[in-house]
Amino acid sequence: MIKLFLSLLLVVFTVAARADIVFIDMNNVDEEINAAREAAKKRGEKLIVIPTKRDRLRKDSKEKQPILEEQYAVGRQYNKLKCRQFETNDCKTLLRRYQDTAEKLSKFESYSVDELKEDLKSLPKNISTVMISGHDGEGSFKGEFGNIQNQDFLNAFKEFKGRNNIKSLYLLGCYSTTTNTMSKLWKQAFPSASLIAGYEGVGFLRDNPQGHAFIRKALAEESNLLAAKSINEAQTKFRDISPKQSKYSTAACLQKTDNPEDSVYLSATREAGKLNEVLNCQSGQRGQAINYLKCIHQDGKNCPLSEAPKLWGDRPECRFVFNGRQSRMNDELYLLSMLGDPQSQFNSKNILAYASPEFDMASRPNQEVTSFKDFKDRLLAIKKKYEASFDFDRIQKVPLDQLEAKANEKAYFDRVWLGVSNLDLAQIYKLSTAPSVSPGELRAQAFAQKIHSGETKIKISQRIQSLNSDAAKATGRNRDLLQLEIEALRKIQVQSGLP
Repeated sequence: MIKLFLSLLLVVFTVAARADIVFIDMNNVDEEINAAREAAKKRGEKLIVIPTKRDRLRKDSKEKQPILEEQYAVGRQYNKLKCRQFETNDCKTLLRRYQDTAEKLSKFESYSVDELKEDLKSLPKNISTVMISGHDGEGSFKGEFGNIQNQDFLNAFKEFKGRNNIKSLYLLGCYSTTTNTMSKLWKQAFPSASLIAGYEGVGFLRDNPQGHAFIRKALAEESNLLAAKSINEAQTKFRDISPKQSKYSTAACLQKTDNPEDSVYLSATREAGKLNEVLNCQSGQRGQAINYLKCIHQDGKNCPLSEAPKLWGDRPECRFVFNGRQSRMNDELYLLSMLGDPQSQFNSKNILAYASPEFDMASRPNQEVTSFKDFKDRLLAIKKKYEASFDFDRIQKVPLDQLEAKANEKAYFDRVWLGVSNLDLAQIYKLSTAPSVSPGELRAQAFAQKIHSGETKIKISQRIQSLNSDAAKATGRNRDLLQLEIEALRKIQVQSGLP
């Protein structure tokens, strides 16, 4: 009888001790859910997926997906053009397009914060882990099923009866576990959580197997990570479960005592440390970075490029990323750091030195670059010199093979100017991979400018006829370049409608 009683007591204790994992799906992430369910089963836990009306929401997925993709593309372009700083006509067009997509999406059923609260009420108290998946939308998780603000998640979980039983939180969205959001938001939402982990940088898309592997590893190794006896040991274990590419950087907050001062920051790409110390350090660097970029955007006169590489901090744990609305600032800082770094192939002196010796007066290669404005002024002077050297009257009779090197130099400085004047990192990256430019194409453009300015009465068709005659007599490389000029003129003729 005693044995039977003890057996029954053991069964009751085991059932009571078992916990569940809650997966909040904002973006129709079947494969992530399958990975989490597989890991939960190995932990002896059950996976509960919400929204509870998920099957109903999935019916609209095919219709909503292209609208969402357009909205994300418009949002990226809006940020790229710095539309929050400059209200151009392009920005107004993008804003209207974004509003149009929002109106289209509003006609579909979505998951609201009130429904989230109702779903949480239906959950058992013994929840060990919460996982939230969706696109990080500048302070929210969003996707095919809707858009819920991070602050609304906090408020909803404050009302959840099992809140204090939650020991771990996984945030599967871009920039969702920065030091700032972990400290000021998620630790408040889940005060008993010993572990908060997710993407500090860009997150994997929902169908990427590496993202599914992170979910499996993180849930499987969670107890080992929490058992770490030192910060270094915890950092090593965390990196073992993290993706290996720096682009998809993960971070975590480890809280093993009731004292908030003991919170530990872990990162796949940066040094670990006490969360408060890292946060304060990053806050100081962040302030300097913002002030430096303000200086750059105003006129750049008092902004030495030599200071740019230091803005992310000499101590690795002090380095940070801007996220949400400010995420473009990361690219701007990185571009400026390359311009100011003597070891970079794209430092300002190397770029200026690319100009031909005949442009020394404009590039002043032997003088130190004193500021961002100084660099821009020299670039603009070089760009104008190259433009003047490709005036049609000056190059009309010059054999194209003699213009080839200078054509590539002109194209190089056109791209540099585009990248530097707009602080567009993508344009600078293209410098090393951009295809060569045909001098014939440049001469065709110069001729078209002559037509538009009214400086010549010769028609494009007449110019093509003359070049065909020249090409028939030419040989080798010069003949090929003449053919490219003819092709360029025909394109201009089609696009402009000129005879």
